[in-house]
Amino acid sequence: MALEHQERRARRLAERRAELNLTQEEVAERMQDAWAKLYPDQKPDRTRGQMVSDWERAENDPSPAKLELLATALETTVADLSAGPKSERRRKPEKAPDPFAQGGEGTLSEIRDLIDSLTTTVLGLQDEQRELANAVRRLSGEGPDEQTHP
Repeated sequence: MALEHQERRARRLAERRAELNLTQEEVAERMQDAWAKLYPDQKPDRTRGQMVSDWERAENDPSPAKLELLATALETTVADLSAGPKSERRRKPEKAPDPFAQGGEGTLSEIRDLIDSLTTTVLGLQDEQRELANAVRRLSGEGPDEQTHP
């Protein structure tokens, strides 16, 4: 079973490939070309379209080196791929209204709603941070997982 961050990256990878109108095989070829330019004296990269397919379905996770090549092939960054599909990214909260400004439209109820929304966002980010820390612990063989926020 894939972790949430793997699934998010998989969806963004497929989204970005579609934005560039590339096949999975073309992405693999671009990765091979990028490898050849970066490491001309080393053996060729052996990425295939099936590997790209596996990554898009979160069946496997690309190694850090493959992830860098993938970002290059898709003309983006590792951070962009890891952030997930654009439609799922968190939007910046609207600026809180100033109820004390002259002609201000903000009400106490609107401010409370904004605080509730921000609190929910922060708790979600904390859960994601714990999930990533737990994944690192599991992969490194360290202690038990922390509980995530209910």
